[in-house]
Amino acid sequence: MAAKQMGKEAGKKATAGFGQLSQFVRENNWSLRGLSFLGSLAMIVLSILEIVNVFGILTDFFGYLVNMYSFIFAFVMLVIEAKDEWPFIQSWRARVLSNFGFLRTNLGRGLFEIFIGGIWATTSSIWTFWIGVIVMGIGVFYIITHIGGCCGKDKETGGVPEGVPSPILAPSAS
Repeated sequence: MAAKQMGKEAGKKATAGFGQLSQFVRENNWSLRGLSFLGSLAMIVLSILEIVNVFGILTDFFGYLVNMYSFIFAFVMLVIEAKDEWPFIQSWRARVLSNFGFLRTNLGRGLFEIFIGGIWATTSSIWTFWIGVIVMGIGVFYIITHIGGCCGKDKETGGVPEGVPSPILAPSAS
């Protein structure tokens, strides 16, 4: 009986802690987007450094291919997280969102960042490992934001960051 009561109390405290964490992330969404932007920028720089090494095609073809894909994925995330006022961002963002609609939600962004971070964390460099771990952490926070947004005050937008059209609220193409 005492164990059951302790389990209930632990569940209540975990739920309250998750709610506080979710609220903090939602209220500080700019920092999450900023971290995601910086992580994407770091991935782009390291990918370019690896891509410039054209001998990498001969010595490690699949590693070279992973760097090419990593550059593309990081560029996609950079475009999504960049400010609207920057040149060419709105047109690129529209292009990206029309092809990768799942990036309109925090859940989609979180899963995408965990996917990219997982790829980076499995490479041989210590730098790419830590960047991968950080990007996966950012992905987890996006998922927490999504869960908090779906269950909290942002229920109608699905936890979508400010400035990104919600798939729920976007006009249908008919």
